[in-house]
Amino acid sequence: MIRWLIPAAAGLIGLILGFQLMLGALPGFIMSKAMERFESLGGIANEEGHAPPIDETARSVVRPSPDILYSGCLFDVSNGPMTVTAPAPSDGGYASVSFFDSRTNNFAVINDRAVEGGSVRIILRANPGFDSHDDSTGYDADTVIMAPTDTGLILYRRIWADPGAFEETDTDRRRFDCSLG
Repeated sequence: MIRWLIPAAAGLIGLILGFQLMLGALPGFIMSKAMERFESLGGIANEEGHAPPIDETARSVVRPSPDILYSGCLFDVSNGPMTVTAPAPSDGGYASVSFFDSRTNNFAVINDRAVEGGSVRIILRANPGFDSHDDSTGYDADTVIMAPTDTGLILYRRIWADPGAFEETDTDRRRFDCSLG
């Protein structure tokens, strides 16, 4: 009986350790590769970038959507808060801004339906105790979002529904802004 019990126990311990390693290391590795890819395409920390329209040949995202315009920025709030301005579409279309921490977790999303006026002003800051929203702010902003990690990625998506209105849609999308302070 001991002849098969020791290899079975070793196999079970190996499975548990492998599973924990996968949960602990894989998300950080995936996000570091995504952030490296963003930087290789010209992205700079704490500064927005605007991707060109996606077509059927694009493979920078797994399943590209040709009716969405993408903008984004890498964030690093280790030295202070960041201001993010996310515009609401002027044509009544859909837009959202999503926040991802350094372990791929989506910790906050704001879409245009929650925006009153032409845009939403967001303060993103580090929070060692992590509570994603803090409405008791001393900041000049519509909302404060606490990041669970000092670094991560912000993704702004803007639906481009009318092929004839690319210029207007792109102009709206380029009002997306990330800056320190």
